[in-house]
Amino acid sequence: MTSGLMATPGLSKGRAVRKGIGAKLAVPKFKDTTTKPTDFNDLQKLEGLKTVKDQIEAATAPVETDDELFERLAKLTPADYDRVRDDPGKAGRRPAFDAR
Repeated sequence: MTSGLMATPGLSKGRAVRKGIGAKLAVPKFKDTTTKPTDFNDLQKLEGLKTVKDQIEAATAPVETDDELFERLAKLTPADYDRVRDDPGKAGRRPAFDAR
């Protein structure tokens, strides 16, 4: 099963936003790409509404690597860093470090 999607501005922007806020991103995956399907409308026509529903429900949030975490934290002002350190939920990410 392949996504069948070429790199498009919309997909690139969606991935950037997903990464920036930790959101889920559902990208359609097609069993057959001979008709060059591109979106969930095409997926529904080819494979049915249940497949669309299953794929959207299976979307996952991105996992931030240590390098990405360090890069993101390095860009924060000292005050913002303190807020994130004291309450990682404010940043929508995993804790910057374990205080244990």
